[in-house]
Amino acid sequence: MAEKDFQTSTKSKRSVNRLKLRSFDELLEDARNVIRESEFLESLCKSLEGQHVDRVRCLALGSFHQDSPARFQLALLLELLSSLNVTRCSLYDPAFDEEDLAYIKGQDHWSVDAESPFAGDKPDSILFFLPHAPLDLTEKIISKESPRIWLANHLVQHTDRYTKTQLHDKYPLISKLVNYIDLKTLNKTKTGNEIDEEGFQQFTSSRKRNAKARKNKFKQPSIDYKSVDSYFTDCSIINDFRNGSLLTNKPWLNSFSDLTLHMIESN
Repeated sequence: MAEKDFQTSTKSKRSVNRLKLRSFDELLEDARNVIRESEFLESLCKSLEGQHVDRVRCLALGSFHQDSPARFQLALLLELLSSLNVTRCSLYDPAFDEEDLAYIKGQDHWSVDAESPFAGDKPDSILFFLPHAPLDLTEKIISKESPRIWLANHLVQHTDRYTKTQLHDKYPLISKLVNYIDLKTLNKTKTGNEIDEEGFQQFTSSRKRNAKARKNKFKQPSIDYKSVDSYFTDCSIINDFRNGSLLTNKPWLNSFSDLTLHMIESN
């Protein structure tokens, strides 16, 4: 093997070592630059225009000193705060380590709060940002904090592993929100199948559609969503970032998979 091959290997190792020695601040700034120049951020900020956001409640961020996706999520949070000219931010995640907590403490008007410091305030101007929240936490926050502006996993995609009945039984509030979204989708993308007066689509078997023979229809079980006590009256998808195309195949990898901006309406 030629000597130059060893030299190339040494240079490669040195490059790796330099990467390992890069500070958190440098890595975060790189992530912020990527987010700042993205069409994703531009689209999100346009969707938030006119919402008068003055506070952010951020949950399930992860340990951003240890985890690259969490670092990109923090970068998005910082860029949003800057773009919206917002300083007040409440965060919580049990995954935060000492370095994470020290960073948050060093930011003006930031706080770590297991319980919302905005309790009792009208939530209309609070942006809730939950980049990868489990469904248990999602249900809890919807129940306790009555969010309106909801930037989190796409509620329909994030729950598609459940049947409607299973979702209703386990997460009734999420189920009701999903139903509002589903009804809008059905009405918007009419496929020719009938929608009954309760808003449920009657699904026709492929055999009937192809052969036009038997009237063999399946109707999903009726669920009384009105029986679910809730503060909200509707839910809409405001921005799914071109069906997720602005989020995929980017330097941040899976940091924002199925992230979606929802608007939860209330009286």
